[in-house]
This record gives sequence, structure tokens and C-alpha cells, in this order.
Amino acid sequence: MRKLLFGNYKAHYRVDGVWYKASTTYRTKRDADIFLASTRADVERGAWLKPPGPE
Repeated sequence: MRKLLFGNYKAHYRVDGVWYKASTTYRTKRDADIFLASTRADVERGAWLKPPGPE
């Protein structure tokens, strides 16, 4: 996760060695942490879907 110029946060996460970016930015670090925790839970239970994008 990184803090952007205007104070928002951009979340990044890795699944099977591939890095992905959240599709949105978050106003607070806590909001970005909540997104990452939810994504991690989805991955662990097999419910995570790869985001759309070029392959």
C-alpha cells in the first residue's frame, strides 16, 4: 500500500506471485487495510476472482 500525493491510499496485493492493484483509491489507511483483509480472506477460502484486465 502506498500513500498518494493528495493523501489517498492505493492498495496492492499479490496472489500466486502476481501483483494486483485495487481498482480504486481509499481515503484512509484503515479503509485500504479493510480492503486488503477482505481480499486476503477471499483468496484463502477460494472465492477470489482475478480482476478483469489485459492478459
